[in-house]
Amino acid sequence: MNDTAAPLAGTPADTIAEALRQLGVGPPEEAVTIGQLVTQLDARAQSLVLLLLAAPNLTPGPSMPGFSTVFGVPLCIVAFEMMLGRPHLRLPGFLARRAYTRGRVAAFVARLLPLLRRFEAVLKPRMPDLAGSRRLVGTVCFLLGVLLLFPVPVFSLLPAFVIVVVALGRLAQDGLVIAVGLALSVLTFAVFGAVVWLGIEAFT
Repeated sequence: MNDTAAPLAGTPADTIAEALRQLGVGPPEEAVTIGQLVTQLDARAQSLVLLLLAAPNLTPGPSMPGFSTVFGVPLCIVAFEMMLGRPHLRLPGFLARRAYTRGRVAAFVARLLPLLRRFEAVLKPRMPDLAGSRRLVGTVCFLLGVLLLFPVPVFSLLPAFVIVVVALGRLAQDGLVIAVGLALSVLTFAVFGAVVWLGIEAFT
């Protein structure tokens, strides 16, 4: 089965930024469910949801116990869907029904856009075979999402950052950025292995 996504129209970074901005358009008090947001994102939903779930872990929040797990569980669900090669995102009911106000969504997107702008100068369609590999991206992000489930202070910043890189590469159909993300994922697992080994040594 061909798991290549159709290229996004326009400049990749501008398209991603505009898609994110649209999530917060509407009365600030209006309640919107995650399912409605996914429908609004359409074909970009899988990669954008990975981006949105990983990005909060790049804030000071991950130092709070369980913070990364809150986002890591749904992230693993989304990544697993991609691993199966499914072209559209299907969320479990409990997650699809979870609601937020448009104002809260808009505030979160506003914090995310500066990070996106740091990438926009390098994002462009290239290396289409790698850029279109939904299953590969899903597998890598699933494994990185599993690392987010471990309550290791500060460490969650690394897998979260790599997921953001890979998701942006997928959104922009940029195989080179995805390749960079794959290399960083190898480094992430090496660091995790070192952290676990040091922890074992410290308690033996």
